[in-house]
Amino acid sequence: MPDAGAITRIGFVGLGNMGWPMAHLLDPHYSLTVHDARADVAESFAAEHAATATTDLAELAAASDAVITMLPNGDIVREVALGDGGLAAGFASGSVLLDMSSSAPLGTRQLAEDLKPSGVAVVDAPVSGGVAGARGGSLAIMVGGDGAEIARCRPVLEHLGRVIYEMGGSGTGHAMKALNNYCSAAALSSACEALIVGDRMGLEPAKMSTC
Repeated sequence: MPDAGAITRIGFVGLGNMGWPMAHLLDPHYSLTVHDARADVAESFAAEHAATATTDLAELAAASDAVITMLPNGDIVREVALGDGGLAAGFASGSVLLDMSSSAPLGTRQLAEDLKPSGVAVVDAPVSGGVAGARGGSLAIMVGGDGAEIARCRPVLEHLGRVIYEMGGSGTGHAMKALNNYCSAAALSSACEALIVGDRMGLEPAKMSTC
């Protein structure tokens, strides 16, 4: 029998290039209900896996201990959670929204505050590693939220990631992901500038890239 509060039923919202392989990794271990803005994608996933597809977000939330969102941005996550007929309409007290999208940290904190009166926790857990990492279960996951809720979600995350970094309170996972993206972009920009300067000095870009 599972421990009290253990997550055994998962809802997954967002079956794109990252979401599909992540949901695939969870399918053997949990009762899975899936949703995508493209209903045919969710139906295709359910046909290939032991999962249930639904177009009703409230129904998905009601059937889940935890709902994972893997969506383009935090504004869409908020609409999915709090919009008309959204997850909030079906969440039971004690549920958790596990946002693995790349969302804005302040928006995440506000969403956590908005769901708190209903007894729903928000854990932010954005990822690094791309599609290859999603397929191989080797993502790096940066997690923010209440420590007890993170501990509750950790078994789920361990199916998806190679390493899990607990960053701190609500929004810190998304803050770390934003800073990670900033550092990556800054390094790429610097490398491009170096190649341009080197080319002007007569260096071959192909040789420069191997140094």
